[in-house]
Amino acid sequence: MSSFFKVIFTLITCNCLLSCNSGEKQSSTKPQVAITKTELEFQHGEHLISNASLFWKKVGKDSLVLWEGRISRDFFLFNLQTNTISKLLSFDEAGPNFMEENISDFEQGLEHYYILSQNYLHISDKEGVITKRVAIDKIKTDLKKPKAYKVHRIQPMGDDKLLVGKKLLSADLPSVVDEPQQSIFGVLDLKTDSISDLPIYSPEETLVSDITQGYYSNLSDHFFILKGDRLVFNYTFSPSIYEYNLTENTTKVYSGKTERFPNRREPFPANKYTDYPFLIEHVTHGIYFSSIGHDPKTGLSFRVATSKTQDELGENKVEKYLQVFNKSFELVEETPINTNSAIIMNASDNCIYMVPSMRQQQEEGKTKIIKYEISLK
Repeated sequence: MSSFFKVIFTLITCNCLLSCNSGEKQSSTKPQVAITKTELEFQHGEHLISNASLFWKKVGKDSLVLWEGRISRDFFLFNLQTNTISKLLSFDEAGPNFMEENISDFEQGLEHYYILSQNYLHISDKEGVITKRVAIDKIKTDLKKPKAYKVHRIQPMGDDKLLVGKKLLSADLPSVVDEPQQSIFGVLDLKTDSISDLPIYSPEETLVSDITQGYYSNLSDHFFILKGDRLVFNYTFSPSIYEYNLTENTTKVYSGKTERFPNRREPFPANKYTDYPFLIEHVTHGIYFSSIGHDPKTGLSFRVATSKTQDELGENKVEKYLQVFNKSFELVEETPINTNSAIIMNASDNCIYMVPSMRQQQEEGKTKIIKYEISLK
C-alpha cells in the first residue's frame, strides 16, 4: 500500500513560469453552442477485450485507439463511423518486439506509430514491428542530472521531432525541491535521441518552490495540446489555462474559473504523507480538470470539470460538467453531463468521448462509448 500511495501522491516541486503574462480580458461576443449526446455500442466479436483498460486515445478523424494491456499486448481501433472494431497492432510480452504493460501515450505519424510506455519510447511501423526503442533515462539532455525527469506525454512536431512533456524527478519525491529550475517541455530529436528544453517552467501555483505549503502529487501532471504556434497546457488540480507562444517565447495565463469551479483544489499537506486514511479522503474528494480539447473550425476549446463530495449520509457524490471556452478562454457554456465514473478521451476536433467503467458496461462482449459533440448554434 505504501508504494501504491507514493505513486498516487507524488510531489511536484517547480518554480514559476518564464516570461509569464496575465491573459488579457478581451471583450468579445460569446458564441452560442449546442452540445449533442450520442451513445455508441461496439460488439467485440472475435476480439478479446476486457473493458478494463485505462488507456484510450483519439486518432485521425474518425477512430479511437484502445490499448488492452491486461489480457494481451494489442491495440484495437474503434471506427466511429461504422461502429466496428479491428486489431491495429500486436506486440509481445518479451523478446525483440516486446511492449510494456503500462502505456502513457500513443501518437500516429506519417509512417510510424510513437508509443510511450513507462520506461521506453517505442517507434513501430504500420505492421506492428518495433523499428526503434529508446530508454527514457538514456535520452541525452543538457541537464546536469540526466535522470531528473520522465517523459510522460508526446506529440509529433515536424520531421523526426517530438514535443514532450516532462515530469520532473522532484514531482515524485516529497522532500526534493526543483533546484536548479528545470523546464517542463522539450523537443526530442529522434536522429540524435536528445532533448532541447523549451523555456517553460512549472507555474507558481504548483507550490513546489516552498514544499512547506503542501503539494499536489500526480495531480500536478500537465496536459498539453498544440494550436498552431501556441502550446496550451493545464493541470488536473487547477482551473488555470496556460498558453505559450512558441514564436515569441511568452506565456499568457487565463484563470479558467467559473461559478461552480472558482478555485483550485486544496493541496495535500506535506506532513500527512504517510497518513493513509487522509490520503484516501483527499483523493476521493475535491475538484479535477481533464485535458483540454480544441476545435480549429470553430475556435472553441473545452474540457471536463469534476467535483467529488459526500452528502449528509456519507454517500459519495460525483458531478461532471462540460466546459466550453471561446478563443480568449472565456467560459461560454458549462453544462452537466453523464456523472458515471468514466475515462475521458484526449479530445480533438469538436467531440469528447467517455467510456463507462467495466462495472457499468452491463453486458460482456461489447463496449459502450458516450460521445459529446460541440457545435455552434
